[in-house]
Amino acid sequence: MLPRPAQRPRPPILIGGYVDAVLKRVATRGDGWLTYFYTPESYRRGWDKIVAFAREAGRDPASLTGTNQLAIYVGRSREAAEAPMRRWLQTEWDVAAWSESTIEHAIRGSVDECVEQLRAHVESGVDRIILIPYRYEPEQVELIARDVVPRLAQVTAGRPGR
Repeated sequence: MLPRPAQRPRPPILIGGYVDAVLKRVATRGDGWLTYFYTPESYRRGWDKIVAFAREAGRDPASLTGTNQLAIYVGRSREAAEAPMRRWLQTEWDVAAWSESTIEHAIRGSVDECVEQLRAHVESGVDRIILIPYRYEPEQVELIARDVVPRLAQVTAGRPGR
């Protein structure tokens, strides 16, 4: 493969999926889990299964990482952002019926409300959050980068590792 990857010995392999067979594969073969649209509680349940599968296989769960992809809409308030976010997620996204992914995961509201919702995800133990800005609007990207991410960095600064 060219160009050769910068990571050594190779780039990390994140495995996406929801069912136990996939979670077991994450725990035994991958470097981490990649999921999307999970609430903090749903993420924690899935991650706990991965940890158990890793231990059962004799693998150190601390060697694995977890990533959750979350839709976000920074608006005037949660109430103002609710209907547009719900419409976007219902018309342009899907959730797997056999998984715990749900449009209810969505981060929406004022900067303060978004930071508070993201705090719950950080506390769920997730290592990495990928934010999907509302309708990929450039203004949303700017708001998130300028106002949300720095505040979230303050929240996570003292977070101990797993």
